[in-house]
Amino acid sequence: MPSTSPGNPTLNGQQVTLHHLMNAPLVIQRRLNELVHRRMVGGRLLTGRVDATGSGSAIFQASQPIFANDNAQRLTELSEYPLTDDSEAAPSIVSTDKWGLAGIISDEAIARNRLDAFNQKMSRLANTVVWGFDSIALSAIATTVLESTDAAAVWGTASADPLLDVMLAKAAIDEEDAGYEADTIVATPTKWAQLVAATKVLEASPREAADSNVLSGNMIRFAGLNILKTNHLPGGKEVMVLDSQALGSVVWEDRGGRGGPAGWMGDPSSVAGCETRVFRPEGIDGYRIEVRKVQVPWVQEPSAARFIDGVSA
Repeated sequence: MPSTSPGNPTLNGQQVTLHHLMNAPLVIQRRLNELVHRRMVGGRLLTGRVDATGSGSAIFQASQPIFANDNAQRLTELSEYPLTDDSEAAPSIVSTDKWGLAGIISDEAIARNRLDAFNQKMSRLANTVVWGFDSIALSAIATTVLESTDAAAVWGTASADPLLDVMLAKAAIDEEDAGYEADTIVATPTKWAQLVAATKVLEASPREAADSNVLSGNMIRFAGLNILKTNHLPGGKEVMVLDSQALGSVVWEDRGGRGGPAGWMGDPSSVAGCETRVFRPEGIDGYRIEVRKVQVPWVQEPSAARFIDGVSA
């Protein structure tokens, strides 16, 4: 659609602030990133980043072995080194997808609603794009991670031991002997609350420490594990322990279209991965905001995660 650059901001009460935002894509991008980072966990579980710019695809091997097929042997003087080989995992291919939404803000909305119209529109666009991709990322993890451990008892009951349940899931990952080190727990909001409120979890942090859970109320980390919450775990799954450095990555692509008054702004390789542009289309009295995200999640080491079953009745 043909477009023209938004006009220069004018000093006219609070309309100055709004029209300045509409005329400054960098400011819009910062606002969107702030909203995105508050709500997204998929990119924090799949911490690798793969640049697929130029092809839109990447080839990867899942559960790649880290050892040779044979053990090392003791060698006598002048003896030859024994030959061995190693196994390669079957390759798979993943291609990026472009997800996007757009919204129109009329001149009337700008004039009569002031900053509310802009903030509400940006919030809705960001929330929709982010939650949609987050759901895809968690679904990809859930369909790939097949291992689980059982909770000792339903969380929230007198006999429950969330700390032991988490530590046993962590131990199951360690016992893979594949170099994994669990560093993250992701749970539904209810199970997140039951975990951080459990007595034994609170006791896991020394009361004398200035940054302890008890003294500071910082319930985000304990026993070397970050605790995240999400509504996007699949049905029947409420808690997962994982190594976020090994589980997988997000493949991203820069599809261009930058520069000019209506060019795309933002970093497609970031955790947020959202790009925005704003322009004034011909034929309407208003501005158009577009948001896109060109990424795809992929799980490379499914054995680096464990679900905890039995946390609910």
